[in-house]
Formats: sequence, C-alpha cells, structure tokens
Amino acid sequence: MKRALRISLWILLFSGFFTLLSFTTASFKEKRCNEIFIHVNNVSGYPLINESYIENFLIDNSYRVRGQLITEIPVDEIESKVNDLSHVRTSKVYSDLMGDLHIKIEQKQPIARVFNPNGSSFYMDDKGNRMDLSNLYSARVLAITSEKGIDLLEMEEQSELSQKEQLYRLVQKINNEPFWSSQIVQVHLNDLGEIELTPRVGNHKILLGKATDLSSKFEKLWNFYQTMSEHRNWNAYKVLNVKYKDQIVCTKK
Repeated sequence: MKRALRISLWILLFSGFFTLLSFTTASFKEKRCNEIFIHVNNVSGYPLINESYIENFLIDNSYRVRGQLITEIPVDEIESKVNDLSHVRTSKVYSDLMGDLHIKIEQKQPIARVFNPNGSSFYMDDKGNRMDLSNLYSARVLAITSEKGIDLLEMEEQSELSQKEQLYRLVQKINNEPFWSSQIVQVHLNDLGEIELTPRVGNHKILLGKATDLSSKFEKLWNFYQTMSEHRNWNAYKVLNVKYKDQIVCTKK
C-alpha cells in the first residue's frame, strides 16, 4: 500500500513538473524582448567602447531587438558580429526568462600606439596584435614610430624573433616596470631596423639595438642613470648606446 502511494506521489510530482515546464516553454516562446543590458568589462581603464556604441552597432546592423520575440532574436549571430569588433576580446550574448537580452563584453587592452609616416595610426593590444583607434577615447599609451612604417601583420615573418614579437616584448617590459613606464615615452624603429628609445627626462636618445637581452640592457641603463643622477648631468650626452654586451657607449654633445 505504502509502495503504491509513493509511486503515485512520484507520478504526480513528475506530471506537475512537466506541465510546468511545458507552460514555461510555451510562455517563453511568446516573450518579447523588453530591454537590452550591456556590460563592458574594461580592466585597462580606457573606455574605447561603451553601451551606446554597442546599441548603435545593433541598429546599424539592423538588429532591432526590442519588441521582437525572444526566440526570433539571432543571439549567436549577434555574438559572432560583436566578437568581430576590433576592440572586443570576447563577448557573450544571451536572453533570460524575463525577456531581456544580455550582452557581456571583455574589451581588449591597448598597450601602445603606432604612428606611421603616412599619417595612419593604430593601437597594439595586450596580445601584440593590431587594434583600431576609437572615436570615443584616445588612450595615453606608449608611442611607437618608424622610418618606413609599421604593419603588425606584415611583421609576422617566420623568424626566430620577429620584429613584431620584439616590439611586443619591449612594450611589455616598459609598461610592467613603473620607472620605465614613466621614463620612456617613445619607441622608434630606425631605418636600420634598430630600436631607439626617447626618455621623458634627459635630452638624449637610447640606442637599444634589437629587443633582446632586455633585462641586461635596462639594468645597464638603470645603473648609468644612477651615476648621471649623482652628478646631475642628465643633458651631457646625445646618445646612450646599450646594444653591446656588458658596456654602454656614450656620445657626448
């Protein structure tokens, strides 16, 4: 008797569950989008995109989702197009049972800005890749210039350490150390393919050569700066050449 009662209760429970599930599913199919909630995760502090930018992007691409049936909104397609935006690392687009559309975005981080001789300009992101400028915000990051122009895509040649990888490692080195991120304001690739640095303090150039043995080169430069600081002769030299092993070659003015 008790066994039969338990079986009956389980049958009623499952029947109620599936009835509720069917009702919820049918109700969800009739739901229309009430609101769009957009969240941009911007860990760099540079707001290159915002909620209004994404709203306008949806409109420009004919995604008029408010008032649309939730089941007819192409969330996967929207997510794919948002991911294709230059400033977006990843995104997640989904709808909830209340009839709201959620767009969550992780923004890329600019770590340097490339200025080419022809006037074109773009950012290098935190993965070393090219990223477009933003109409909303201009990030104050390290400047990279060159004699011949820089195209990060063309710099990905199959070599032991490509120029792109050299620049990326150098920018990371400078940005990750407080003193150098404050002192170095420009990285320049000269016509010989060697790297020159422009300091904030001191009227001189730093000839780095290739972006190899960076720890050793910056340690030499730091030690020399300590000596310069003691003698207060920051402007006595025109060039500080640290590209040679275990030495600094200084050119006086």
